[in-house]
Amino acid sequence: TGNEEQIRIPNGVEIIGERCFFGNEQLKTVLCPDGLREIREQAFLGCVTLQNIVLPETLKRIEREAFAECKKLLKCNIPATLEFIGEYAFRRCFTLPTFEPWPDNAEINPYAFYRAKNFAEISSKLQQSEPSTATPDYDIEPYSFSGNGDVTILKLSNIKRIGKYSYASCPNLEGIIIDAPECVIENNAFATCPNLKKIHLNVKELGKGVFSYCRELKEVFISGVSILPAECFAGCYSLSGFEAKEITTMEARCFDECIHLNSFDFQGIKKIGERAFERCDSLTSVKLG
Repeated sequence: TGNEEQIRIPNGVEIIGERCFFGNEQLKTVLCPDGLREIREQAFLGCVTLQNIVLPETLKRIEREAFAECKKLLKCNIPATLEFIGEYAFRRCFTLPTFEPWPDNAEINPYAFYRAKNFAEISSKLQQSEPSTATPDYDIEPYSFSGNGDVTILKLSNIKRIGKYSYASCPNLEGIIIDAPECVIENNAFATCPNLKKIHLNVKELGKGVFSYCRELKEVFISGVSILPAECFAGCYSLSGFEAKEITTMEARCFDECIHLNSFDFQGIKKIGERAFERCDSLTSVKLG
């Protein structure tokens, strides 16, 4: 209820649904009732005029991209009882200040605040609070080169494990060649590398979102992998074609928002997850075995 600029969510509402206010360009203030438990994916994505949202202490989860691209968001209280903040939840919220007190008990995706006002400071807090998962089996430990501007072409062989976010957001990384048949690449290892254009992989396993939002990625060749995990290439806007051998399973949102993907040829595919090709507006040819 309310006028176009201010909305009061009615009492009794426990969930704000997926893309509920997506792209609303009049909304400035949202008042949420006690009892609200969850804000789902992309609920306020692209609300570019949103400045203030009041969240209740009952809120438990803020899902992926819930407030992404809310570029004028100035006030958003984070309840002490919050349990989860998803990936890119506050992406490019350029005016959002650091939360005080910090929600220490929440599970917060390391890229929940990607390119928000205090992204570097928030990322530092997350890495300090997260227990190390590195073991002697890691060839490249989690976060090792995240954001490193010196990496341009990556050539690797004879390795077994690349940790999560290890090369995420490397601004000058343009190409990846990995020939390591026993290698496992963990979640988001190369996510959001803005200039990555080509990858050639011969590896054993890929993690969720491993190349997500690499928006200049055009050339992909993969062998050795049987499963493309969830959100593997989500947001790879420039990807137009895809070549892979041995793929049998494609998980949810694998190619979500690959807006220039026009052809797809997987003769051995047996399972395709939900919304695997959502927002692939240019897709005209699909060949499945």
